[in-house]
Amino acid sequence: MRKILLMTWQDWCDGWKTVLPFSLLYRFLLTLGCIPFFGWVINFLLEGNSPLNLVDEHVIERAIQLSPILLIFVFLFFVTSYFEHYLWTLLSYQSSRHGQFNLRQACQLFCQQFPKIWPIVCIQSIINFFVAFLGGGLLASSPIQDRFQFPTFIASFIENNQWLLAIYILIFLCFIFFYFRTLFLTAVAIDCQSTFLQTWKTNMKLTKRKQIRNILLFALVQIIVAGIGITVVLLVLGLIGILIALIPNLSLYQALMIFQSVVIVLTTLAISVWTPLQAFTIQNFYTFIQEVDTQAYVFEKTELSTRVFMWIAMVISVAILFGTSIASDFTQGMRPLIIAHRGANDAPENTRTAMERAIASGAQMLEIDVQQTKDGTIVLEHDQQLTRAFGLEKTLDKLTYDELVNYDAGEYYYGVPTDETIATLQEVIEIAQPTKTPIIIELKSYRVNQVQLIEAVNTMIVELGCEQWCYVASAHYDELEQLKSLNTNIKRLYVSYLALGDFAQLDVDGFMIENTNLTSNAVKKVKAQQKLLYTWTVNSEQEVYDAWEKGVDGIITDNIGLLQKIYEQEQYNE
Repeated sequence: MRKILLMTWQDWCDGWKTVLPFSLLYRFLLTLGCIPFFGWVINFLLEGNSPLNLVDEHVIERAIQLSPILLIFVFLFFVTSYFEHYLWTLLSYQSSRHGQFNLRQACQLFCQQFPKIWPIVCIQSIINFFVAFLGGGLLASSPIQDRFQFPTFIASFIENNQWLLAIYILIFLCFIFFYFRTLFLTAVAIDCQSTFLQTWKTNMKLTKRKQIRNILLFALVQIIVAGIGITVVLLVLGLIGILIALIPNLSLYQALMIFQSVVIVLTTLAISVWTPLQAFTIQNFYTFIQEVDTQAYVFEKTELSTRVFMWIAMVISVAILFGTSIASDFTQGMRPLIIAHRGANDAPENTRTAMERAIASGAQMLEIDVQQTKDGTIVLEHDQQLTRAFGLEKTLDKLTYDELVNYDAGEYYYGVPTDETIATLQEVIEIAQPTKTPIIIELKSYRVNQVQLIEAVNTMIVELGCEQWCYVASAHYDELEQLKSLNTNIKRLYVSYLALGDFAQLDVDGFMIENTNLTSNAVKKVKAQQKLLYTWTVNSEQEVYDAWEKGVDGIITDNIGLLQKIYEQEQYNE
């Protein structure tokens, strides 16, 4: 292992001036090309709806419409990714024959051999996908699944079938084994100049001896190299974060925007370094199992003009990526969600019409209030006393649902009789179901039937299968604690008029804080705990900008159009 690590380090010291500029340029240009396309595809699939649940009928239908383009893009993605890995092995092939690193020649060799070895691309891509997918499933089913929710259906499957967990892990380990086993295919294919079948046979013969030992040794080498890289990246990010914090007159929002762009650039830089390093490691390990006692890579200097051109092009691409990522963050990524306060404001609050119009108007979340009737039906209503909404001198818990539907829920708003009746929670969830528009369900028990209300809300969310996009909020912390004892999968939001003390330490997933009492310091406390933060009720242009600059995740508003207008104006200005 020490020998392989030293050989890899020697390769990097000898060749970074040649390798790094091309690797950086290739990766940054690939990123610049992919990001707009990914954004277009996601927008097309979601049609402006919530990205919280990508696996539903609506998105699948759109994906089928787009399938020819998606298939072409996936194929090109694998080819371009594979080409980069292939290139460094071609570099070894060229240098071992005392040839100079030549990009044009490498491309020609790639085109000549690709018809022979394209099955390697498919095999390695499939294995890589399943390693990531199964690994994500194990992560989602682990005790930290509240932080990582991909893929949620695997987590649910394992929860309901605990006995299958061992089989699941076994399958995952098998894919890990094949992952390491097939990493040498590229090196074998180039070295032997052979077809896929011959390459596979040669690889099997090479790795047959001391197979488990070799694979474990190689895995350990990869972990060491990756660990060193991740440590360096985290240290650099921490230093940059400190430097950004020292910039005078910089708002929290602006700091987050710059830091996120730094993360994008630094991550791309790290991958640009890791890709050739991994190729060096693979190639050196390949020579090791061949029992050839030579350095895999023998670098010769490229022409100065070529190196200068590539470095300049790389710097320009980094600047473009950094600038576009900041602009993208400002106009899209960092915009607080538009949350409709009790639905759209051009309809009676907390009614079906208000919810339908809010979604149609472009609201990204709905905020509703729920109570329980005398017979246990969960309905939408903010006030305990029904005077304002129905002109009744009674509390909601004294009436059954059948009695309530006889009253006009829209007359107080329009001033004339309507056919609008009180809405139920089930109806609103069904309205939001096609688009998976998230709903914040605020409990308004008024301490009358809080236990029954919490249990009923939890049961309905579970039965309708909307745990991932329905949030439950309450101004009473004990109600949220009770909900957690029933179901840990539902996100819980604590509602507060004030944000004082160490409130961010509360065991909840996020907070809803009244806008006039929301301070930048409170936002920092919440963000430090990596929790959600929504503010209410924001209805003026100045309030929107203030909340946006503070860095909230969502703005609860009665004026959906105002937020859309402000966002569009800012995007136009950019």
